[in-house]
Amino acid sequence: MLGIIDSFLHFIVNKRLQLGKTLYYQGDLSYIEAVNKEILKNSYQRFEEEGIIITAKSKESPQPPTMRVSPEWAPERDPETGKLLPHGKLWEFIRMIAQSRREGYVEDSMHTELS
Repeated sequence: MLGIIDSFLHFIVNKRLQLGKTLYYQGDLSYIEAVNKEILKNSYQRFEEEGIIITAKSKESPQPPTMRVSPEWAPERDPETGKLLPHGKLWEFIRMIAQSRREGYVEDSMHTELS
């Protein structure tokens, strides 16, 4: 079973690499090095260890494994509109990443201006 999950992870990582390259060429990523196979693979494994995502393989079906956000991390939906509500563990995690990226960008800009 581990081989199937490894091949699934390989498939997912390759798709994310393609997305990363597209974002880079569109100007949405500053560095192509921001997306590489080892970082993505380690990230998915870490997210699974931390319980952020769940990877499951069906024992009866020849379908590939599935990956989903853990119910504890999944954002809630507005019952009337069905839209995602911007709160919960996943939103806080995303905000923390965004904040650290902005702070890093400001520091990089300051170093460039001082040079």
